[in-house]
Amino acid sequence: PVRGTAFPQRLQSSTLEPWDLFHVLDMNKSGRVCMTDYEKAIETLSDVDVRKYCKLAFLALDTNRDGVVCKEEFGRAVASLSTEELDFLRKGISRNELSDTAETDDAPADTSLGSRLVNRFSKTCEVCVSKIFPAGFGWQASSLAAGAAGLEATDVAFFLCTGVGDALGVGIGHMAWHAGKRGLGYDVDITTESHTATLLMTACMFSGTAWQPLVNLLHMANFTFAPAAAGTMMGCGLAFFVGLRFGRIFWSPRLRGVAAPSYANLKADAQLSMAVGGATGAFVGTDVGFVDPTTGVDTNVLRPIVGVEETVGDLHGCVLAGTSTAIGFTAVQSAQNVALAPGKNWVD
Repeated sequence: PVRGTAFPQRLQSSTLEPWDLFHVLDMNKSGRVCMTDYEKAIETLSDVDVRKYCKLAFLALDTNRDGVVCKEEFGRAVASLSTEELDFLRKGISRNELSDTAETDDAPADTSLGSRLVNRFSKTCEVCVSKIFPAGFGWQASSLAAGAAGLEATDVAFFLCTGVGDALGVGIGHMAWHAGKRGLGYDVDITTESHTATLLMTACMFSGTAWQPLVNLLHMANFTFAPAAAGTMMGCGLAFFVGLRFGRIFWSPRLRGVAAPSYANLKADAQLSMAVGGATGAFVGTDVGFVDPTTGVDTNVLRPIVGVEETVGDLHGCVLAGTSTAIGFTAVQSAQNVALAPGKNWVD
């Protein structure tokens, strides 16, 4: 749409509400969106095409050409959009991309299966390197620090310490990755990425803190490795999801780079939480205590790969911990990458 061109009347969507988009753009919750506020809000999007489209759309929304869009004008203009156009805007505004930067374009809807898989797996690798490996590394490092301070793995202070270490690992890894990309000449908004890091660190505080007490409980119940890993995956995945939703509620009014809770990012958060749950489940593989006391059988199939033995050095143990989380995340995310339709995966 351009100045002086109105949207044609089309079939209306009975399920999408135009006020949902308005509230995202109305960052100061004043009930009015001026041109500068509008552009600041949409600059938080990582999809270049959506940003360009939204900037042009302002001219169609501002029906009286006073440079300000009120709710009534917004509702009239958006009501004339097609279902497809509303869905396009909704996906762009509520996108939950955790690794894309402003220069990245969305792949076309008719992209081939091969191109889509390459795109998804490349983003999976990026997330593993920048966030998932540092999360496991940070958790293990903080557990060593807690142990050196005299804390036991049954102490609440130990749980909190490892949650902080997990969160710091993700935050430092995320910011270091994007700072490196910016140093290489990529167009990276460091402020926005710091907001994304804050959201992720909040969620990691939940899952990182929950991991040790959950594993302790499963050990007390005499679970073997497989059910213990599955239980940890579900429990910590749920904790991460709750942390993400809490983070959106708490941070979205304060940080422009954090999208407010919506149905679209609810689905994306759930998918990400499943993959993070896989990371926490594989992290159980670092625990070498899953030997059946009666039979002497070691049920931990990951022990030869990532088991942190008593003879392992501290740095080596941290690397093994990061490797375990990367393995688990990649396993679950790979299943999503292959199974989900175009546009339905949180990394799309």
